[in-house]
Amino acid sequence: MLHKPLFILAHQLGDRNFYPTYKRLLANQWQSNSRQKDSQEMQLRKMVEFIESYSSDQNNI
Repeated sequence: MLHKPLFILAHQLGDRNFYPTYKRLLANQWQSNSRQKDSQEMQLRKMVEFIESYSSDQNNI
């Protein structure tokens, strides 16, 4: 009965971003597989672009 609120509170104390992330993940479970896949690919693309821009800057030094 109190497990869920205590779980959220305990994690929120350790990490301020926990609850917003938790709410986003709960909403995520209702998205279609194709939409989740598109979102993951977009996030991966952003990470790869960031890494490429950072590594190209390091090569110029």
